[in-house]
Amino acid sequence: MKAQRSKKQRFLTLTTLPLLAVILPAFMVQAEEDAGEEGDWSLEEVTVTAQKREELSQDVPMSVMALNNEALEKMGFYSFDDIADKVPSLSIQPDFEKASALKVYIRGVGQEKPANFERDNGVGIYFDDVYVGHGNGLAAELNDVERIEVLAGPQGTLYGRNTIGGAVKFISAKPTGEFGFKQKLDLGNFGLFRSVTSINTAQVADISAKFTLLKSEKDGWVNNAGVAGNPGDKNAMGYRMALRWQPREDWLIDYVYDHTEQDAISNYQQHGYTKFAPNLTHLQVFPNREEKTWRTIDQDVRDDFEVSGHALTAQWSLTDNVSIKSISGYRTFDSDSLHDGTESYNVSTLVANIADQNQFSQEFLLSGFSEDSRIKYHVGLYYFKEEVDQSETSLVSNYAIAEAIDTALGAGEPIVGPTTDDLKPYNNYDIENKSQAIYAQITWTPPVWDDRLTFDLGGRYTRDNRYLSWHKPSNGGTEFPVDDADSTDNSSFDPSFTMDVLLTENMHTYFRYAQAYRSGGFDTGSERLQAFAPEDLESFELGFKSTFNENRVLFNMAIFSLDYTDIQVQFFDPGLDADQPPAKVTVNAAEASTKGAEMELKYMPVQGLLLSVAGAYLDSETTVTNPFTGETTDRLLFNTPQWKYNLAIEYSFIPTSVGVFTALVSYDYRDEELAAGSADPTDLKPDYALVGARLGLAEMPIPTGDMSLALWGKNLTDEKYEIYHNFGSVIYGEPRSYGISMIYNY
Repeated sequence: MKAQRSKKQRFLTLTTLPLLAVILPAFMVQAEEDAGEEGDWSLEEVTVTAQKREELSQDVPMSVMALNNEALEKMGFYSFDDIADKVPSLSIQPDFEKASALKVYIRGVGQEKPANFERDNGVGIYFDDVYVGHGNGLAAELNDVERIEVLAGPQGTLYGRNTIGGAVKFISAKPTGEFGFKQKLDLGNFGLFRSVTSINTAQVADISAKFTLLKSEKDGWVNNAGVAGNPGDKNAMGYRMALRWQPREDWLIDYVYDHTEQDAISNYQQHGYTKFAPNLTHLQVFPNREEKTWRTIDQDVRDDFEVSGHALTAQWSLTDNVSIKSISGYRTFDSDSLHDGTESYNVSTLVANIADQNQFSQEFLLSGFSEDSRIKYHVGLYYFKEEVDQSETSLVSNYAIAEAIDTALGAGEPIVGPTTDDLKPYNNYDIENKSQAIYAQITWTPPVWDDRLTFDLGGRYTRDNRYLSWHKPSNGGTEFPVDDADSTDNSSFDPSFTMDVLLTENMHTYFRYAQAYRSGGFDTGSERLQAFAPEDLESFELGFKSTFNENRVLFNMAIFSLDYTDIQVQFFDPGLDADQPPAKVTVNAAEASTKGAEMELKYMPVQGLLLSVAGAYLDSETTVTNPFTGETTDRLLFNTPQWKYNLAIEYSFIPTSVGVFTALVSYDYRDEELAAGSADPTDLKPDYALVGARLGLAEMPIPTGDMSLALWGKNLTDEKYEIYHNFGSVIYGEPRSYGISMIYNY
């Protein structure tokens, strides 16, 4: 399939790197002239909480990449999927029916159906240490994020629940206790308007507060002549309140409430190539990116949701060496969506979904260390409960609708899409998920070899219960009697072991073994209720982390091997058993042996100049066996490119009378890959590369406060790249975009 790459893409890949090599020396010469006398400059150190305690990212014996607030602002971070190209092991793609639901994969492990509540995510998502039980609404606009941490590989020991592929942690900014005001404003093409206002209050009665307000609007870039609006239209509003109370020195209490509402229309699907039902209609194929819908969309298509959450964290220092932390979380999610597939699969499709979800989680964590600090430990208890009321229905056009389309095409008449009257009656589902866990991890530094050796031993016992009742529509479509119900009860013990060797003060290597599992579940949307079993994963990782040359060079590398078994895969069961009707069902019918490597390099050759390279390579041997036909197929892991890397050059010029100019150029490459759910292992989504740039002016001389401006551009080469490719349907990523950002601090 490599030979299928476009000439333009090969040209971009082969010419961009030499171009950077030509530009780079000029930057370095200018930087040497600007640097002047030697100063105290080095790479910024980032503190993370990947192991439930504060420590430098470089000191953590696992693959973790952290993006602080400054890095997020420079990349133009608005929502979760904006970081997808910046973290090589991470893959994020929108669901084709609901752009607000994201498919998140790390090292080839993720969730094919992120909008489903009856199965677990492969990657754990955490907001202020509160686990989010589903992939819905993850594309929401986020604000006031202080730091994002991406932990690659299974995190079964310290994190719940079922973080089989890895974890992504969003840490919000805490109140400062001093009065402050910050206004961020973004304006750009496609009608972009984004305003984020933050106010810190002065501390009163040991309580500090911070309030943040978000307003965001953006037009879809695909024009629809119908009354439904343009695909990609989005209007969001959100607010956040953070309180910090420290009644005395040994107590610290943080409370965060966030709320976001978004009205949107999902992405535009177009019939990009002939694959599914090629003989059913004679619809036109659109092999290039279309910026208008091929027919009018008049239905009330929408991708609307409302999400809110409470996070209460209380920490009590019992002694100088022992502390207890309580993390309480409650989140709700409501959504209403209707998606028109615009015949992209060569047939007419409508999909409607209504969901009402709430979740509660409680975690207790006991942490401590010995007097000589040779032993550190965590012991935790975890509880999670989720309740969901979900209704869904769909239409896949029958031959009568297809014949009407063919007739209209032959007569040159406008095509009229399906209406909500064509939808089947709704299926209603009541879902309840519970998880309970106990975990522990102990870290030991033996008194040998000048304390250069450290061992971590951890384990987690988890029990998951899942209950689902299916209310099938009656013949009249007005009553919903309970026709079927089922439950699953899964448990697993998952150990981990790490050996960390300190080679020098700034260089260490580690070996890590970890296990994790994903619980079983059900398939909503199937013609019958059928449970599937858990997945299991073993991971072996050998890593190296280092900084040198007075902390002006950072080089990290990890090689890993994954043994992924009992993978949950969906098939069509022809219903040969008289007691079982034909249906799409999920069974444990695949296994994967995966090897890979990740690398991160940062280099400051002179003051003000930062060169960054990060990349990942993943090679997987995946075998899928269809239990109904006995056919065995080898394929790639879903949503996982073999190669993925990014390059960046950033330079801060010497201060001038109008401020400090900065320049940033980035190049992000993503290899071809197999889209989630694809039935054809040779039907790959093409590779692509995106070029971005940012020119900023900071420290502007204004009478009061601090102000900065920036001009930015994304996809500057206007690359026609696909974010969805399956069954003949294609969704393209956003064309060239550009705008201006302003930040004011007081």
